[in-house]
Amino acid sequence: MKRAEARRWLALAVLGLAAAGILGLFLWLRAGEAPADGPAPPASAASTRGARCLRARDAPPPTLGSIAGRVADAAGSPVAGALVCASASGGASGLTPFDLGEPTCAPAGEDGRYQIADLSPARWTIFASAPGHRPASYTSPAPDRARWLDLRQGEARTSVDLTLVRGGVEVRGHVKDVSGGPIAGALVMIHGFLGSHQGAAVTRSDAEGSFSAWTEEGYCLARATADGYAEGSQHGMAPGPPLEISMTPGSVIEGRVVEAGSGAPIAGATVRPGMAQRWGPGEVKPVSSDAEGRFRIPGLPPGRYKPTARAAGGHGQARASVVLGIGQTASEVVIEMHPASSVAGRVEVAPGGGPCASGSVTLFHEGSGWLPTVLGADGSARFEGVLPGSYQVVVLCQDHASEPAYPAVEVGEADIEGLVWTVRAGLSLRGRVVDREDKPVRAMVHASPTDMGRMQPMQPGPVGQSDDDGRFVLRGLLPGKHRVMAHSNDHIPPEPVMVEVVDERAPEITLVMDSGGRVEGTVTDEDRRPVAGADVMLSAQQPGWGGPPRKSLADGTFVIKGVAPGAYRIWAMQGGMPMRAPGQAGGGDPGVAVTVKAGAAARVSLVVERQNGEIHGRVVDGSSRPVADAFVNVQREPEGAGEPGAPAPPPPPPESMGPYAPVLTDPDGEFVIGNLGRGTYTVQAQRRGGGRAAVEHVEVGRTVTLTIQETGTVSGAVSSPGGAPPDQFTIRVTGREAPFFRNESFSFTDGAWTMSDLPAGRYELAADAPEGTATGEVTLAQGEQRSGVVLTLAGRVALRGQVVSLEDGAPMAGVTVHAYPRAGGMAPSPVQQHEVTDGAGHFHLDRVPRGPLALMLMPADPMSSAFDAAMIPVDVQPGAETDVGRLFMAKRRMKHDEPPGDLGFAVEPPRSPMDVAMRPHKVVEVRRDGPAAAAGLQVGDVIVSVDGHDVTGKLGYLVGPLLRVPAGTRVTLGLSRGARVALVAAAMPPPPGVGQGGIEAAPGPP
Repeated sequence: MKRAEARRWLALAVLGLAAAGILGLFLWLRAGEAPADGPAPPASAASTRGARCLRARDAPPPTLGSIAGRVADAAGSPVAGALVCASASGGASGLTPFDLGEPTCAPAGEDGRYQIADLSPARWTIFASAPGHRPASYTSPAPDRARWLDLRQGEARTSVDLTLVRGGVEVRGHVKDVSGGPIAGALVMIHGFLGSHQGAAVTRSDAEGSFSAWTEEGYCLARATADGYAEGSQHGMAPGPPLEISMTPGSVIEGRVVEAGSGAPIAGATVRPGMAQRWGPGEVKPVSSDAEGRFRIPGLPPGRYKPTARAAGGHGQARASVVLGIGQTASEVVIEMHPASSVAGRVEVAPGGGPCASGSVTLFHEGSGWLPTVLGADGSARFEGVLPGSYQVVVLCQDHASEPAYPAVEVGEADIEGLVWTVRAGLSLRGRVVDREDKPVRAMVHASPTDMGRMQPMQPGPVGQSDDDGRFVLRGLLPGKHRVMAHSNDHIPPEPVMVEVVDERAPEITLVMDSGGRVEGTVTDEDRRPVAGADVMLSAQQPGWGGPPRKSLADGTFVIKGVAPGAYRIWAMQGGMPMRAPGQAGGGDPGVAVTVKAGAAARVSLVVERQNGEIHGRVVDGSSRPVADAFVNVQREPEGAGEPGAPAPPPPPPESMGPYAPVLTDPDGEFVIGNLGRGTYTVQAQRRGGGRAAVEHVEVGRTVTLTIQETGTVSGAVSSPGGAPPDQFTIRVTGREAPFFRNESFSFTDGAWTMSDLPAGRYELAADAPEGTATGEVTLAQGEQRSGVVLTLAGRVALRGQVVSLEDGAPMAGVTVHAYPRAGGMAPSPVQQHEVTDGAGHFHLDRVPRGPLALMLMPADPMSSAFDAAMIPVDVQPGAETDVGRLFMAKRRMKHDEPPGDLGFAVEPPRSPMDVAMRPHKVVEVRRDGPAAAAGLQVGDVIVSVDGHDVTGKLGYLVGPLLRVPAGTRVTLGLSRGARVALVAAAMPPPPGVGQGGIEAAPGPP
């Protein structure tokens, strides 16, 4: 597995960053909330603005309303006992399960009718579920087709009808606290792979903590809430092994919101916990301050928080972050409110189409974060507590096309009213998703323009769902060429269909999904006992299949559907590492070969070693006193880890608890982690009040002591040459020798900052503000309190360059260039620092930080482009502008879905994607009898060129695309020792069988 992992790192590092951007999209589209852990938008003006009236106006309590309707099946018959729920939702997207807050529910009667009473005026998402049926959510009639409804004060809304289709599968599970005890009465929401488009199945845990509900077959996510606990979640497959949801006692932040200077209480301010670091799952909703300015935020997972508050005319943030342990309360947190502006506008459909009632507007500020809000029924958007600065705008409107760009909003001291952002009705594309026999397939369908430069940043493109007849409609497309894709749980993803949409007369399209074959089997240990919950992985030796891992059931069985015909490798994993076969000594790739034929089931039996090992231990502090509130986890190490000459795997993030479920230390600081296979593990302990410890290379059966040493503090100031300190800035701390990263924002502190709870070590410091950036270094001894560290901002500068082809130097137009800082991590969003190359390949970025940057180059159409994306390091020099000259993009050497060839060696993997371009490409493994061994490549060789192209220093990013070649391709490597070796890529080797270090393959059931 070491060879495969190292081989994939170079290929996936850049693409992983793009995937991270997609994840960020889904996070910011959540129901109109500001980011829980993001910094507040920064300001460029000093805090000496004139005083304003910050106190929110008193409002009378709202008159409650109700929602009523009928639940029926597809034939119109009532679904008695169906549970109908209403969840207050921003409704900006409906793309993520976290759009749905804790619901209010009511059962349907024998006639299918229901009523949900005592609902506040708000935007509500309505969904229903019942045993033997698939969940469904309410969609308003055409032309709106909104997936929610707006309830006015005292309104009694009727005829909110839902249709439940028979089918689905049952999901079972348990809700327990972190000590293992059951949690009764927990509300559990289960979402299928269609997310909030599909609604959710809702149930409650019984006295034993058990729950059951029916949902869509395939991937599912279960969320649990209970009084006194932080929200818990767990994902899995339906059907699959029971979902085990672990919950921690909820922590609490209490405090006051006051006016800066006077200390007068601010009522009605919206307060968010401002999560700076997060150790547990869950989503925490904002609260409002009362008449005395007091607030209470319950149900928080353990972690570090920095509460923020916004109100009409004001914005504030706590001066210092708060660290909460399990069930701990932080009281008397004070948030001082400073004058800020309001920004208001509306989204209209042009020309003359009226308001957009279903969407969102997000304001972005350079280098610091974002502020989203959902639209009202009249298309209005309002932002409170916005500080001066230049804000970019992203507009989304359901079923409409956004403009590629909108004018920036320049915020000063005065409120801004009457802004108008237009969207276009766009065009529609209709079609069907069917299988090879023309039977309908339920799938998610997505369209995106082939020219990504025509989309505003973070615009997802139209997303739809085919119905039970396989029909779908995608709305809001811009004229031009689009790529249409579909995804289903149990079919092979079809090749994307290219469609040119000119007007509404576009012909209907058909996406044909092949059901392919399937793989069935069992996972058992050497005593033939079933292994439940193992991740069963299927890796294509030929292209055509992909998807999430399937988990083995309680009886060890598994089924993987929708597999393209071809040869594959299949293996079981636990804790992020392959499970070994009995007696396996290590080395070689895991798994067994399996051949899948169309319409047939391939049967395999995976036999693995016993999973009965345990690691015992104790967690103590620096004075050897037991730590009773630490979470402990283990991470399986690759075979041979810790042996002389073995490469160190990339370390996990410091706040990551690893793939195994964590355990809590007892009052004596002791713990036991079981169900482990043979091998060595890294054991990690993390105290919720700050501090962590880790011990590597711990063998199963050993007892280990982890010592959490006293942490230290670094504090100082951010200054601007010749000017006042910035009102808003961010400090990032990155470990230079050990994995550590922390990002924290500061507001109205006169430039002062403090970063606490730091273990001993050497750190890189980075400050980021609208006025500029700064970096520095500090070495911290155990428990040291370092003060007086001054970071002096250097102004931002312009950056220009040209993107050309590596092979012939031809200019490349339409390439999107994103800028990230290499120092201190990837904090700024690429939305603020991006540009598209012109016809001559030139680009120009106006305001980038000085120092080391990474430029990510993305072709206009990444899927069909002949070029790979690239992450290129550059250094921005002082001065008005830096010209980085020509930047090279390498052509792909293999087709998009072509299987890679095997060169028979692996290089040392980078520690991070930012590191991929700069480190020497040192060979750490040469596979015996492979092409590299035959050519004379040796462990320890350093590759300096590939086919005559220099790959040293800042050109190191070229190694990935130059070495991704199909079988039969000749590659010449230049080495630092002066030699040149020629290799011919071979076909990927078949997986080992019994006696070759693989998992035993046994005959499957008849």
